[in-house]
Amino acid sequence: MSFLILLPDRNVKRFDWSGAFLPEAKAFAKRHACLPEEIVRVDISKRRAMMREAVCSAIESHEPRTVVFFCHGWRTGIQLGFDLKTVDELAEAIHNVNAGVGCDPVIILFACSTGKGSEIDVDKDKEAPGGDGGFADELRDALCRAGNIDNRVIAHSTAGHTTMNPFVRIFTGDFSPTGGHGGSWIVRPGSERWAKWRAKLKTPFRFDFPTMSVGQIHEALG
Repeated sequence: MSFLILLPDRNVKRFDWSGAFLPEAKAFAKRHACLPEEIVRVDISKRRAMMREAVCSAIESHEPRTVVFFCHGWRTGIQLGFDLKTVDELAEAIHNVNAGVGCDPVIILFACSTGKGSEIDVDKDKEAPGGDGGFADELRDALCRAGNIDNRVIAHSTAGHTTMNPFVRIFTGDFSPTGGHGGSWIVRPGSERWAKWRAKLKTPFRFDFPTMSVGQIHEALG
């Protein structure tokens, strides 16, 4: 499995980069035996269009199956230049290097609130899918439209720790040419596995679960 890890190149809010994004990205890379060149720092002093260009160029150069972002995020976008209006640019870049038969790109958004949706009533329902209309949802849809109909996007639905935030949704292409309606909890808040899930995310498991199936995750939790 080939990786590309993308993150900012400096602090913005006190020690957000040096104290969180950078060490967690390095720990993820070590856990998955990534090469040093598979960690790319994006110059966040540049305009958003230039950041997007840098990200797409890195994707083109490395041809990853799994793209991992460690950065700030919001319901409508991420720190490295992409938002709901430009999400198709990111999807196209990923599709261009994952266009073969059987290619199923995975995008991991260690970025706050990118899995949150525009439908507040759905977000509050712990039983139902949620996150529809948010950045992760729109990225999944854009990848489906581009032709990667078996993609997976993993994202946090709330603000929280870079990798230990337990509110995680998975958005899957499900072989649809247009995408879907929101995503599903990897572990439903308040469910019987919730306490184990939160505890497990304080271990190196937090770097493992994004590359596992939901079934494998649940089995690991017991």
